[in-house]
Formats: sequence, structure tokens, C-alpha cells
Amino acid sequence: MDYHRKELIDRYNHLYDVLSVMDNPFLCLYCGEPAECRDHVPPLSRIEAYRRFNLEREVYVKVWCCTECNRLLSDSLQIDLIERIDNLKQLLRLKYKTEGITKLWTKTEIKEAQLTGRLKKYIQGRSALEKLAVNRVEFGLGYHTYLQYCINKFGDDYV
Repeated sequence: MDYHRKELIDRYNHLYDVLSVMDNPFLCLYCGEPAECRDHVPPLSRIEAYRRFNLEREVYVKVWCCTECNRLLSDSLQIDLIERIDNLKQLLRLKYKTEGITKLWTKTEIKEAQLTGRLKKYIQGRSALEKLAVNRVEFGLGYHTYLQYCINKFGDDYV
């Protein structure tokens, strides 16, 4: 951890509330995969710029997330967690589109096509990746968790 980041944590970490997916706190709030780290919203590297906006309600949250989502979002600055989730979903769509995933094969289709050997393993692997991509992009508990947090903190008029 570099010195500047440590200084930012020491200075601003007390402002952040920790959010997690309600049923399992160790799932990525963005995509539902296992979480290994936390994402600061707004990012620590951008917090001073964010504070200059003088938003009516400043909300600082740390969310459990997977390393990939944290890396994809990096220090991009969005006004709130909803925008950050939307941004991440778009980044995931682009990522999986560029990987050339085109069709999810079912087990029945693989069997009916009488695929064997390497081709069968390749199709099974691509189908598993497609399923993962769809699950990650469609995961929506992050929205619900954040909206519930805002309602609890600020009341029904927040949303």
C-alpha cells in the first residue's frame, strides 16, 4: 500500500459505512461472485474531488466485491453506488462481448450434436463462461442493498 493511499484511509475511512449483500456478506455486491476485497464509493483516490461537489447528501460506502469488479471500476468517479453498479454492468457487457461468447449450449444440445473430445470440452467451457457472464451482468442484489441502506439512513424521500 503506497503512502498516499494510507494517508487517505487514515483521513477518510471513518466516513464510509460498510455494505454487503444481505444474505451473504462475502458476495461481490456488483456481480454476486465471491468477494475478496472492498471497493470504496467514492474511490479513496477521488474523495477530495467528490467532496468539492458539495452534494446535498454525501454517502460514503465500502462494499465487498471481487477483485475483477474492483479492478474494472478502479478509481472511476460516479455520483453514487447505483451509477457505479450501472457502469460496472456496462464494463462487464463489453468484456464478455469482446471475448466472443455467442451462444449458451445446453447439455441436451451438446449430447444431441454428438460432440466428443476437445470440441465437446471447448463448447462446455464456453457455455460455462456464458452462464457466468449472464449471471454476473444480471445480478441485482447490489441495487436492492444500496436502496435499502439509503432508505434506512435518510428515509423514504431519498429515492
